Amino acid sequence: MHTISNPQSPFLALDNGSNNVLESILNKDDYFYNFDSDSLSGLSELYANFKKPANASNGKLILKLKNSQWSGYVYDEFSSLFGKRYNYWVKKNKNKPKADREKWMQEQGINLLVDVKTDDGWKNVEVVEIMGDINYNSIVIPMEFSNEKKNVEIRVRSAFMFWELDYLGMDYSDDMESVSYTHLTLPTIYSV
Repeated sequence: MHTISNPQSPFLALDNGSNNVLESILNKDDYFYNFDSDSLSGLSELYANFKKPANASNGKLILKLKNSQWSGYVYDEFSSLFGKRYNYWVKKNKNKPKADREKWMQEQGINLLVDVKTDDGWKNVEVVEIMGDINYNSIVIPMEFSNEKKNVEIRVRSAFMFWELDYLGMDYSDDMESVSYTHLTLPTIYSV
């Protein structure tokens, strides 16, 4: 569990076409960035820069996101191309090692890739698995970075229009040691 005390907005957010997309990720308002920039690498990319406190060596990246309806449509169309052989294709791929299936999903941009820029280049810090296109979900990704840099640069990558990113923020506060919570019990519903 992570606690968020003082989330900071990026001061710069560009897609891989150098278009300013900052307004689409500043607020949790359903005005989202949809990874619609073409790329020679095959993935749409968003680059965000955050100011960093002088001695901070870690932070928590906050994302509010979901899969797009387009991604569901593409999957349905892809599946329909197999016709009667779809079940055979599923069975054949089920026997592939999990690492191979995950690698393929990352290469295709089906999963969302989150990277931080280091002195040695880009380092992947998280692979966000598909989560559906019905509701936005908020996730927190803890990360470490160099103390010497004044800014933190993040790269978020996806297949063309497979994800909708509504909010991106960074919190540098330590997680609180004690958090109170309330456990809610749902009523039992009987059906006949």
